[in-house]
Amino acid sequence: MTMVDLDFLNTVIRFEISPDAEPAFEPIRRFFRHLLVPLSDRSATFTIKVDAYEPEADVDQRIWDTEQSVIRRSSAAEFNFDAHVVEEGERRRYVNRTTVVDVPKDARSDGLFRLRITAGSAIQVIDFVRDLIIRNEEDLGTVVLHASGLVRGGEALIIAGAKGAGKTTTMLSALRRPGWSYFTGDKVFCRRVGETIEVYPWRDYPYVGVGTIRADARLERLVREQVDPGIDERAATDKLLIDPDLFESWLGVEFSAQPRRLAAILLPEVRPGEPLTTWQLRSEAERWAHLNKIVDRQVDTTFFTWQSHLVPDYSAFYRSLADLREVLPSVAMVRLRGTLDVDPDRVLRGGVLRVAVIGLAGSGKSTTASLLEEAATAAGLSHARVKLAKPLYDLQDSVYVAAGRAVGAGAQDQVLMEDLADNLRRINPRALVDDFTVRLNTVDADVIVNDDLRDPQVDAVALRALGFRVVRVRCDEDLRQKRLAERRDPTRADRSTRRLEEIEADLELDNSGDLDGHRAAVRDLLEGWL
Repeated sequence: MTMVDLDFLNTVIRFEISPDAEPAFEPIRRFFRHLLVPLSDRSATFTIKVDAYEPEADVDQRIWDTEQSVIRRSSAAEFNFDAHVVEEGERRRYVNRTTVVDVPKDARSDGLFRLRITAGSAIQVIDFVRDLIIRNEEDLGTVVLHASGLVRGGEALIIAGAKGAGKTTTMLSALRRPGWSYFTGDKVFCRRVGETIEVYPWRDYPYVGVGTIRADARLERLVREQVDPGIDERAATDKLLIDPDLFESWLGVEFSAQPRRLAAILLPEVRPGEPLTTWQLRSEAERWAHLNKIVDRQVDTTFFTWQSHLVPDYSAFYRSLADLREVLPSVAMVRLRGTLDVDPDRVLRGGVLRVAVIGLAGSGKSTTASLLEEAATAAGLSHARVKLAKPLYDLQDSVYVAAGRAVGAGAQDQVLMEDLADNLRRINPRALVDDFTVRLNTVDADVIVNDDLRDPQVDAVALRALGFRVVRVRCDEDLRQKRLAERRDPTRADRSTRRLEEIEADLELDNSGDLDGHRAAVRDLLEGWL
């Protein structure tokens, strides 16, 4: 017997597989391989014993003589499940010619499940195991959203909406843009981590509309060559079930179960032939309404009652959902309408370029910001600079006035400003970025520059969600110290920049050379990003 654990979030399922069941279990193992470990360090939530199945030898004829029940119906026929239902004390068996599913009537008190499988059991077993995990996670308070998704670096962008809204179309078009990779196709599991939302991807069997396939010439060719040579005869409303390994290979990515920070939610509405329009949702009530609308609960499925061995009570689920509301401002939420040919970066930045310049004091952040503005002007674009620290400058001025002293224009009493920032964050961790967001929303410019981002945990996350790209400026250390010595700051401090390296940059510039060389590098950067 082989034992292997499926370890996902709060759930550990221990499979105990008999040798004669190994060949039939192999496609199930392959589907879940990204979550399987030899044996988890955690105790098993459920145990599933898996044996081989010979229907005629293993099932009494009297069971075959009973009427079959419709257990599950799906728009994908491969997921339909009919079975003879056998009640045996505190257990229930679902029996058909392909699979036997033997379950406890109460999985909270008896976590043992038994499966008998054949070569045709894979999809039925995968569906059963996935549903068991989802129910357990919902019972423990994990919020599930119905969404596909993309990933770049440590951040995820999810695409949510009702069936037919254009989720897959949006995802496929967005994946044609550089830097973005496939993350999830069906669901994400959410939990709050500090002031952010962390999302876990969920592997599924892609079920893609023929109309969506035809809208992507490359995908249509691959489907015709490897899945359905007769796709041209199908109606646009038909759907095709595609092997996940094959689909992911077409997208050029191996599925990863690694969670990411949720940066944005796109809410598409496909309207073929209409130009794409986008708008960010800023009303707290409207954003909360849309989040609730994309929540994906098993209780809302048409087949929910058949797995009555584990029915979530949803009390912890709704507490977690309310908890997510507190950090929802860290997530951009954008509606899209029209022909869904989507560039995620352009959508997130609202059609303008937003750049955050980061670096140690003296590295040339302000110079780089000024050169970006200079290059924007040369390109015929309007520009604006929006500082996170404006409240700190205002408070610094007030403190100096109260002290009967003057502080030069643009000068920084860095010791004072770090203390002010610490206390603002103590009172409200989002104080600076919330003020920044209010001011940003009043700015109408083609290029928006920020040059004082320092905090990786709250401010950087929020700026990413607002569509900012990050450029890091470095220079030779001796040169940096020389530049600092030439400044007239009343005091110096570097505590606020000690975690600067934790902020992931899209691009780095070396500002150790002459000004003309740096100007050319900044101009090239702007042209490339535009």
